[in-house]
Amino acid sequence: MVLAVILTALPLERKVVSGYLNDLKRETDNIGTIYFRGSFSASDESWEVVIVQTGQGNQPSAIHTDRAIERFDPKAVLFVGIAGGIKDVAIGDVVAATKVYGYESGKAESTFQLRPDLDWSTPDMVQIASAESTESGWLQRLTSNIPTPSPSVFVKPIAVGEKVLASIESSDWEFLRKNYNDAVAVEMEGRGFLEASRYHRRVSALIIRGISDLSDDNKNSQDENARQQKAARHASAFAFEVLAKIAENESNSLEKQQSKRLGRDKSFNDKLTGLEIDILAKYVENHRVASNESARKILCRRIGIESLKNIHDFINEKNDYDFAFNLIDYLNQVDKKDTICELFKIFVTDKIVSNISDEVKSITDKLSQNP
Repeated sequence: MVLAVILTALPLERKVVSGYLNDLKRETDNIGTIYFRGSFSASDESWEVVIVQTGQGNQPSAIHTDRAIERFDPKAVLFVGIAGGIKDVAIGDVVAATKVYGYESGKAESTFQLRPDLDWSTPDMVQIASAESTESGWLQRLTSNIPTPSPSVFVKPIAVGEKVLASIESSDWEFLRKNYNDAVAVEMEGRGFLEASRYHRRVSALIIRGISDLSDDNKNSQDENARQQKAARHASAFAFEVLAKIAENESNSLEKQQSKRLGRDKSFNDKLTGLEIDILAKYVENHRVASNESARKILCRRIGIESLKNIHDFINEKNDYDFAFNLIDYLNQVDKKDTICELFKIFVTDKIVSNISDEVKSITDKLSQNP
């Protein structure tokens, strides 16, 4: 099961996101942060999803994002919630951010000198969001009736600041329209979220916002709570469609790789499957513990296999993935299950991760339980 973390700023947003999960459970870390964990299924694919409410602002957003990634080692992180619309959008439309502008960054002289602070959603997530933005499948995930006209999805930049822009009379509205004229929405957490996720290169990150307010007060016809509920529902529906497509793509990719491996080498046995070896190899690759010949030699020495007759064949593989896949496959075939388990204990021993991912743990537990 693949794991994702979804962050929200407001209780309303967290409650809407939670409605998509089954078997929702609550857990607390050692400093009192509360996480909600549940499962989400789409077709034959499943996600384990952890939700954390950050509160408003970029600083708490960055702190909670970093802590959640360290704690859960997710494949994907999403910030899901509501935002104000600057231009082109309507109440209930969805914006998946290609990038964020920290619009308050600059230098105060006789006039304010712009020094934009930029961060980007990861390209893989933007690609999925772009593909789904023109499809109607996400609308089927709405927990309410599909509105008429149907909401639109924009894959565009957004602006991020540290204050709520409550009135179009504010000078900030004109400042945004003048200086960030490709931004279609404004919010308060996205810069901190992307800044924190950027330091965890293996994690895919995306901001998804539903529009709850518009810069033209005359277009805010519904009461505030109704607008926010609608925006949160639409953002959440699109977010879970993105997760469904990631899982679908991941499954297709794994099947292709497994098929390719099986076609090249028919020697897989019933200890670990080709798919399980593929998962373990990707974990090694993603954490870059075998990125060069020296690192591979050290790794082999630490798990006690430096004297294997064909160890140099593995060390000289062209990339991290092939090194890990062929080494684990060989250890699997010669019944060195304990050695495979030792390899993954290093991740925790060296504090590369705080906990091995549930997916990898389930595979190594299988080896430990079948000596």
